Amino acid sequence: MNEHLERPKVGIIILSWNRKDEIIACLDSVAVLNYPNFQVYVVDNHSSDGSLDYLSLEESGGRLILIKNSENFGYTGGNNLGMKAALGDDCDYLWLLNNDAVVEPSSLSYLVDYAETSPRLGLLSPLISFIDEPDSFTECGARINWSKQEMEIADSPEEAKRWLIESSNSFLLSGTALLVKRQTALDLEGLDERFFAYGEDRDYSLRAINLGYKAGIVSNARVFHSKSNHVRALHFYFYMCRNRYLFWAKHCPQSGMLIRTWEHLPFLAEMMNWSGKSLRIRQVIFEAFLEAHRSKSGKWMPASGLYLGITNCLAFISLAPFYAKRFLRKVDPWNLRNRIRPWKSRHMTAKDFLVTRTRNRVHFKRELNVPHGNGDVSVILPVMNRYNFRLANTLNSIRLQDYPANLINIVLVDYGSKNEFSKNYLEVCRRYNAEYLRIDGPSEWNLSHATNTAIKRVRTEYILCTGMDLMLSPGFIGEAVKRLRKRPKQLIVSTMFKAPEGLITEYLNLPDMESLREQSEIMHRPETWPHRMNPGVNIGLKQCYERIRGYDERFVERSRCRGRWCFWGSKLWGGKR
Repeated sequence: MNEHLERPKVGIIILSWNRKDEIIACLDSVAVLNYPNFQVYVVDNHSSDGSLDYLSLEESGGRLILIKNSENFGYTGGNNLGMKAALGDDCDYLWLLNNDAVVEPSSLSYLVDYAETSPRLGLLSPLISFIDEPDSFTECGARINWSKQEMEIADSPEEAKRWLIESSNSFLLSGTALLVKRQTALDLEGLDERFFAYGEDRDYSLRAINLGYKAGIVSNARVFHSKSNHVRALHFYFYMCRNRYLFWAKHCPQSGMLIRTWEHLPFLAEMMNWSGKSLRIRQVIFEAFLEAHRSKSGKWMPASGLYLGITNCLAFISLAPFYAKRFLRKVDPWNLRNRIRPWKSRHMTAKDFLVTRTRNRVHFKRELNVPHGNGDVSVILPVMNRYNFRLANTLNSIRLQDYPANLINIVLVDYGSKNEFSKNYLEVCRRYNAEYLRIDGPSEWNLSHATNTAIKRVRTEYILCTGMDLMLSPGFIGEAVKRLRKRPKQLIVSTMFKAPEGLITEYLNLPDMESLREQSEIMHRPETWPHRMNPGVNIGLKQCYERIRGYDERFVERSRCRGRWCFWGSKLWGGKR
């Protein structure tokens, strides 16, 4: 039997709109596919750059089937017409392909072969990379965080495969090169045309999952996407802002308008950052935000009259923080405004800062006048996917302290590391008599969250927070506890020394550690932090950490330990190296 008839028929649907050079490159790559049974459908959304003439010539040569639209029906409307035509020609699969994509010859064969392995596989996507950066991946899929109403983007194929297992009911695919089975396409009845453009692929994937179909990533198949070098058009900002709100309004209707608006504000601020100081783009963003609240959908019709005046006023007001930030950056050389602002954290309001914390300061002094405990200390050491001689040196410096060893409890926090690192951490914990605390699930490093988890767990009188590549001088803990017993209401920090590059290359013993100080210089960066003390290593009473509710987890790593301590304690900076 002819191989052409044996393989399932695939309808390749390409939407064209004013990108003549890109559609030519896309069609040339499709022409050399090694898959034997496919038909190309090109839907032209009323192009005006001459690409329609080129496509008409290709159609006359039998290379493709051209569908001409009398107006721009958007990404959703154009693709729906192409899918309808392909289904009418009895295609077994539909491949939605962007006109700026270039495919590898074997990509479609890999996709179809994988799709044939399971009847429940409804949607498949290849790995997508930039043409100029073939070793990187633009997107490998996304999953929904329902609690925060946001989408998390997978940065690597490994992460995408893990998410497919952990969150198979919320894993969404990109529409750049989306392969859809015939039955899935019939059940879904096309893309939601209310989105018009942007965000419709996420909605399409979620609807397929809700119907019981599975999504998948085929790592053998590769498609290359051209990097956008042109300035973003106004409609990009409009559809991105409006459609994100429409997506959550459609799939989380029970959350209510006020909650959706609250969850949408961070994305709105991100869009403002993209726009810079462009008044016109900001006006379009506010227009999209208001249109979403009015339940407007479909094609964007620019505002006019009074409605345009309102959005212009909002855009002008939104520029005030932009210029204020520039001004304050000039008059504040250390940018302290963005580093010391405890009232701006999620745990405190301006009223809390002015009233509640003032009252607590008075009570705190009385609460701390209690008999001291036995002076035991928990040393919290968060790590993630890092293991070398530096960690051993840090643990060794802690065990060589001139403080009673039975009063020092080391807690090594393994923050979602890979299995090969976790095995090493378990071994090093046994060697240095340390407690091993594993936190499963996180894919991104968050030092504040890792430290807070350990703070809630330990039961010692004092807590010392440090890092995996920071060695403590032998008298650090003893001197710190001595100062804390005299004045409990303080945080002990220290100067930090930076060893010259290449000086530490292996495991060190105590004499080698003591000689390091003579060869090292004080690490001080006045452009980012004016004080010579470094708060990255700090020790204090456990109840003090509990009183301020730990570290603010929005500060992923840097500046996490600065703002929260700035207003309690008469003298913040104490202790010596």
